[in-house]
Amino acid sequence: MSRDSTLVRALRDLGLTPTEAEVYLGTLRATTDGPASGYRIARDTGRDPANLGKVMAALVRHGAVRIVQDRPRLYEPVSPAAFTAGIVDRVKTCREEALAALVDLRTPSSALPLLLPAMDAGLEQAARLLETATAKVVLHAHPDVVIRLRHALRTAGDRGCRTRVLCAVPVTGCGGDLTLVPGETAPSAAPWLQLVVDDSAWLVAADAGDGKETCGCWGRQRQVAGSLALTLEALRSASGLRCEMAAAASAGGAIAEAPLKFLVRHDTPRPGTD
Repeated sequence: MSRDSTLVRALRDLGLTPTEAEVYLGTLRATTDGPASGYRIARDTGRDPANLGKVMAALVRHGAVRIVQDRPRLYEPVSPAAFTAGIVDRVKTCREEALAALVDLRTPSSALPLLLPAMDAGLEQAARLLETATAKVVLHAHPDVVIRLRHALRTAGDRGCRTRVLCAVPVTGCGGDLTLVPGETAPSAAPWLQLVVDDSAWLVAADAGDGKETCGCWGRQRQVAGSLALTLEALRSASGLRCEMAAAASAGGAIAEAPLKFLVRHDTPRPGTD
């Protein structure tokens, strides 16, 4: 395969037609010493000058060529780096718009929470939820669980999601913000996690270790996800305050002797009940 054939094929993969790709290559060659007329580009590419105008107009729309003078009309190519970067930006924008529309069309899997039969199933479902994240992720989990989900967390962050991880010890490679919070760190401790995605999907799971009971549940109920998100945000804020107090104490400042505690209720008493 010739070099030009390879280049034409690559440009076709970027959205140009074969004719547009060939004319873009011809424009690159015809303008080595400055802008060129459509007639010269047609001559150098073996095209009919009468039909070249439509091709050049298409290349202008693609961001591959620009008009630098109108009378007589002269063209120059956009640099390959800028041209291809523009394609990538447009594809990203189209992807975001399409994804937002598709997410709006998606209906909840169930009106009720769905049970998780085992911890492995909980981790698999957590990874699937992270794949659907578009804006925000909050994870509070045992360090071993954070390690197992860090690739999915990092990928969500790379897509532009704001990711927050709450863990008892630092875990590298997760991306996003990490907040140290009180919790079990021993490797022998049963794994557990709490996850909220886009304030619309949620998952809670804890391995009982006996294999006889379900380990948790998940769902797409916004009220439940919102309540869990508020709880995790309170934990994050409280842990941050404790760190600030500890830092002040180590610097010679005063620190309260009483431990910091907080309570978040999710239940709403019904009329007629105690």
